[in-house]
Amino acid sequence: SDLIQGVSLTGSTNAGAKIAELAGKNLKKVVLELGGSDPFIVLDDADVDFAAKNAVSGRTVNSGQSCIAAKRFIVMKSVADEFSKKFADATNALVIDDPMNMKTDVGPLVNKDGLTQIESQVHDAISKGAKVLTGGKKLERKGFFYKPTVLSNIKMDMKVVTEEVFGPVAPITIVENESEAVK
Repeated sequence: SDLIQGVSLTGSTNAGAKIAELAGKNLKKVVLELGGSDPFIVLDDADVDFAAKNAVSGRTVNSGQSCIAAKRFIVMKSVADEFSKKFADATNALVIDDPMNMKTDVGPLVNKDGLTQIESQVHDAISKGAKVLTGGKKLERKGFFYKPTVLSNIKMDMKVVTEEVFGPVAPITIVENESEAVK
């Protein structure tokens, strides 16, 4: 139809393939979010202040509950210490409160299941050797609040790597070079 200018889908790869085929046949714009954990890669020539600032907003948009939020932070070893400290410090400074308050940076998770899932993923990471740079716990207040969290010493078998983290939790993976980051 001429009334349809574009299509956006959040769903499975099978559904995405079908939607893309139909959109292509009809010359319609298409945006597909087919799951996964979007990488935020910090190379050794990065402006670390700029990267850390944008990592915070990229991870905590909508309390980290966004399909297109940055979810995995892959950082070159040469800038990892500086980036990790700045990222953790900026994350720790966020205001966690009612999302209707204009001063709030991070609100609650959508429901108890979302909070339980985040707690489980962070607990799994810590039990496997992750280091909490900031956060790492739910807040003892009314609502489903989880303190924005930055984790280091990430291993590939941790749930924060193998599952999508749908909340304000940022695992930092340190790599030697660009090809390791892509791998």
